[in-house]
Amino acid sequence: MISKKKIQWMILTVVIILIVFISYKYFFRETIKNEAESKVATELTMNEAIEIGRVKVKEWSKEANLLKIISQDETMGGTRGETGKRYIWNLYFSDPKKW
Repeated sequence: MISKKKIQWMILTVVIILIVFISYKYFFRETIKNEAESKVATELTMNEAIEIGRVKVKEWSKEANLLKIISQDETMGGTRGETGKRYIWNLYFSDPKKW
């Protein structure tokens, strides 16, 4: 026969495991939710898009120059450029030394 003390320890162990599991699930879900929220598209001004593009293009070439920038996002809603901001900016860079 199993002693009362052993049963209490088993119940306590199960409760602790459940608490840890539920806490982990809650924390993990919040982490995923926060990551997803941080990846939500936001409207950018042309200058903000250029700055982001320059940082990324420097990984490719230190000498790259901006050739052209075009905005496009008519199907995404938002302000559609009325405030000078857009969701999508196409930036074209060129490096004369790589031609």
